[in-house]
Amino acid sequence: MSFYLQCALALVLLVAGGTGGWQARGWKADHDRRVELEQMNRDMVRRTEHAGEAAIALADKQTSNTVRRRAADREIANVVTRTVYATACLDADGMRLLADEIGRNPHAGEPRAAVPAVAGASGP
Repeated sequence: MSFYLQCALALVLLVAGGTGGWQARGWKADHDRRVELEQMNRDMVRRTEHAGEAAIALADKQTSNTVRRRAADREIANVVTRTVYATACLDADGMRLLADEIGRNPHAGEPRAAVPAVAGASGP
């Protein structure tokens, strides 16, 4: 084989090898990106499931709070209508209800944030 033919063949093989290597690198990059997207998808599914569970737990808590609040309101209405309030602020049942509510809400004694003024409302 002549020298020029060998050089041409070497050049063709070099170009083919470079092109093949470039193609393989592209396949590897595509594979890595697909793996990354699949992991992101699994994370998104996990977060969505967790959010659904949290929403269900919140709805259950709100329902139980509503039921508890309604029962407490009925009991408070019964206590407040007693004639003892003519001479005293709270009787034993009233104190028990107050202690129960304070025990359920550990921040009950802390002041709340000020209510913003309504635009156009006249002050006291």
